[in-house]
Amino acid sequence: MTICLLGGSGRTGRLVVQEAQERGLSLLVVVRGDAAQRGRTPGVTSVVAPHLAAPEVVEAVRASTVVLSALGPRRTTRPHELARPVGVLADAAAGVGARVVLTSAAPVGAPHLGENQAYRRVGHPLVQRVFARAYAELLRMEQAVSDSGVEHVVLRPPRLLDGGGRAYRADPTGAVLGGRSLDRVALAVALLDAVEQPDWTGRTVGLARA
Repeated sequence: MTICLLGGSGRTGRLVVQEAQERGLSLLVVVRGDAAQRGRTPGVTSVVAPHLAAPEVVEAVRASTVVLSALGPRRTTRPHELARPVGVLADAAAGVGARVVLTSAAPVGAPHLGENQAYRRVGHPLVQRVFARAYAELLRMEQAVSDSGVEHVVLRPPRLLDGGGRAYRADPTGAVLGGRSLDRVALAVALLDAVEQPDWTGRTVGLARA
């Protein structure tokens, strides 16, 4: 199995690399920068490219059986800054029958039906307004992957923390009841778990601390 990791130099991506090493997996890790910045981590081959949809990245995706995305937007993200290139890569993955596991965010969608009224009417809408631009771009990115027809899983974690907890709860309806936070380590674990989790295929899976 060949795994291509997008966003491998970010805070979550670096944890995915560590988790993959512990599992004995090899990665093609897409990073920005020149060749001198390539990491020499065992089991990791760096793919250095100026932007996400660069030919080098497309070829790495076409050479892979799984594509993991640890990419996330910033509050200053422009429309289609992530959706367009990720859509291009999803099309490439679909062309070779690869599987895509995408990181999104819980507030992109509706809260769990069992949530209390205060959170449904105030808390969740407030978070959506504050990060409206970023969440709109994540939704476009989710749609681009879905439109590609590629076999995929969308993971929606809540607020990410830097704790070391590995356990998580998952709900394939899109949101976890009472899910307000998740350790980044647990997100890294979930990304790799999703590689061989058939029940999640084609689903939007909410994540939260266990």
